[in-house]
Amino acid sequence: MVSTLILITVTPTQSSLFDQAWKNLKLSPGSFNLLGGNCSIHTSIAFVEANIVSGGIPGLDTPKIYTIN
Repeated sequence: MVSTLILITVTPTQSSLFDQAWKNLKLSPGSFNLLGGNCSIHTSIAFVEANIVSGGIPGLDTPKIYTIN
């Protein structure tokens, strides 16, 4: 199995927004599905909510990107 580590430089504001996105997901995680509401989707939500990326993360192994605005 190949594993990858990615380091992303963010601003303090983006870091706080990322942390808050995870806290919000913890309060209301929704359902978990292999295809759809999975760990990739939750990660994408946090990155979008922190304004680190917009519109999701291309190439995720899931058919649908969810964003919360």
